[in-house]
Amino acid sequence: MSNQTYLPDESKILIIANQDIIDQKICEILTDADYNIDCLSEESLTEETILQAIEKSPISLIFIANKFTHFDSYELCKKIKANQKDLVEIPIIFLGEFESNNEKTKAFQVGGQDYICSPFNEEEIFTKVNTFLNIIKLQQKLEKATNQLSQINAFDPLTNLANKHYFLEYLEQEWNRCARERVSLGDGDYTMLSLIFIAIDIWENNQAKYNQPQEDQLLIQVAQTLKNRLKRPTDLLARYENNIFGIILPNTDSQGLARLMEVLFGQIKHFQEHNFIKFRLGGVSRIPSRAIASEILIDVGLEALEKAKNHQVNPLFLDSEEMDFN
Repeated sequence: MSNQTYLPDESKILIIANQDIIDQKICEILTDADYNIDCLSEESLTEETILQAIEKSPISLIFIANKFTHFDSYELCKKIKANQKDLVEIPIIFLGEFESNNEKTKAFQVGGQDYICSPFNEEEIFTKVNTFLNIIKLQQKLEKATNQLSQINAFDPLTNLANKHYFLEYLEQEWNRCARERVSLGDGDYTMLSLIFIAIDIWENNQAKYNQPQEDQLLIQVAQTLKNRLKRPTDLLARYENNIFGIILPNTDSQGLARLMEVLFGQIKHFQEHNFIKFRLGGVSRIPSRAIASEILIDVGLEALEKAKNHQVNPLFLDSEEMDFN
């Protein structure tokens, strides 16, 4: 049979062996078959040193003897699976003589994925090793594909900004974070969360003159201009809808929001001169609370954006109260 290995890059198989020469033989079998092996012998081992060894190196698969002189292998398995450093996903195969079916059942109950009874059969060892390592490889491919798909689904292909779906997810995340901080700090201290909507309106008598490539190019230019003005890594700029951008501003109060709205309008208003368009900005600032859903920012922000239509020179509207931007 072929003993071809399927180890993910820079990974290895860890064998935690007792003093039994049969367990040591497994190390020899897998080493001779060119697997990347790290074999720990019982003489110098404690549960703590084993856990440290697993954490230090990327391990793909663990073999563990079912009996040790100085510690309980089943308890060790439970501790590995209870560890918070991504060890819970590592498959564990028990090795040794199982005196009863209860011992085999216990191996699964404590988190083991399989067992191999002595005397060991080389073909069985290679088959189980390759099966588990192939599963790991497939899981890694699936995780990579899922992450790539998430990236695709999170961004607008035209502007390369976050899309509406990600915008709403991030808003919910930041709302909940601020609400938790409010509880931990007390009602006397709180964190504000602000939001801006920016709409691009094409003049009605010029809509026929505007073709899609021109509109797309304008959206790209405006998106880049807005992006260049947002310096904090926690601020999120997104294409909320066709001609509407949204900005989420954690830790920003109403005064800071008003100043930023003026700055952003000053940066983009020159696009109005030759493009037969006009901008309007609506902003809202709130103290997040667990008792109120994050959608309140969306609803009030869109209301403010609608009310900004009434302002011709400086079409800015903050929350539900008019601001003197002149």
